[in-house]
Amino acid sequence: MEVEIKKLAYQSVRGYCFIPEKSRRGVVITLGTAEGECLFEQAYQIAEKGYRVLAIYYFGKESLPPKLAHVPLEFFSHVIQFAEQFEASYPLTIVGASRGAELAFILANHFQVVSNLVLVAPTAFIYPGEDYQPAWTLHGKPLPTIRFTWRMKLKEYFGKSSLLKEMFDYEFTANRQVPEARIDSSTFKGNLLLFSGKEDLFWPSAQMGQMLATNAIRAKSVEHYVYEEAGHLFSTKRMQGGTNDGNLYATYSMNELIEKKLAKWHV
Repeated sequence: MEVEIKKLAYQSVRGYCFIPEKSRRGVVITLGTAEGECLFEQAYQIAEKGYRVLAIYYFGKESLPPKLAHVPLEFFSHVIQFAEQFEASYPLTIVGASRGAELAFILANHFQVVSNLVLVAPTAFIYPGEDYQPAWTLHGKPLPTIRFTWRMKLKEYFGKSSLLKEMFDYEFTANRQVPEARIDSSTFKGNLLLFSGKEDLFWPSAQMGQMLATNAIRAKSVEHYVYEEAGHLFSTKRMQGGTNDGNLYATYSMNELIEKKLAKWHV
């Protein structure tokens, strides 16, 4: 299916807009990782199946914070405004990966128009942004965030822990702010779809994904897929856990499941 792609610059919104020649109801929004991308490739793949997709940046572009720090959640109100220009603009589905998955659930908790969440390598907690600054703000105030202890910061600084997983695991048991920084999934009333790699070496997404799933007591549906030989984001280019074949299988399986769920939700 042919897809028209346009650069998106609407108020504080920056990214890309994908419009297929024949569109289903609703809009899909993609949110990328802390690397600063917008999940362009995945957005295009979804649009090829007949969905209008907005691939959104949340920092590092004009009119946005220069880095992942103090990102105002209010930008999403402009995303909604743009999406509502389309005929039959609902349901609204957010596909988020890693920090984008964190942001997706936070947005769903503050903007009740979000119908469905697809979270890849999710977190059940709000983590700091760049230079340990608060990542997200609302009405000018930072959201409660896990603060890494000085011991873990020193280990990272001196290269004793090349991966962040040890830091995340440690904070679960040692940090008093963990309860305050936990993402509340109990109020979400839409469909929740989660994907995690059991061998994720970036952060314990399988454990945290299950925390989100277990606590989503009001959700319309909850499904959490954990892949045995897959790592963070199921990546084979920048592999953070799992095996090459395990990550490839997880990617194939995940894309197939997302396609089936979107077809069910966007009717």
